[in-house]
Amino acid sequence: MSISKELFKLANELSEFDQLEAPELDLLIEVSNNIGNSWSGSWFGYHSRVYYEDFQTPPSGAAFSQEWGLEEAFSMGSRGHWREYQFDAVIALIHKKAGNAKIDKYLMEGSKALEKLDSVKSSVLSIVHASFS
Repeated sequence: MSISKELFKLANELSEFDQLEAPELDLLIEVSNNIGNSWSGSWFGYHSRVYYEDFQTPPSGAAFSQEWGLEEAFSMGSRGHWREYQFDAVIALIHKKAGNAKIDKYLMEGSKALEKLDSVKSSVLSIVHASFS
């Protein structure tokens, strides 16, 4: 069998995972993105937990200062109503707004897909190394 046919055969083994419908995950992603629009944009310390008040998209003129954070600093700090929220509270809010969808079935499907991908990847690498060594 030619290399290309072997590779196509392996690729077809992954086709069972290419049409997964996951409306619950789509909603979870949408809610996460909406809440993410209110994030401070900083990765450091408590700044990473700062969002605009009530997780609203910051209005024009509102800005978070990654240098000064929530401190009042000679009129150079953040502008607007920024608040610090705990990580768990943000995650709980995302799940609540997404209807507390059960995602266990998707996690199981993802694990099966990852196992199959690892198997196919191993076979592909074997073919490539054997053919081009």
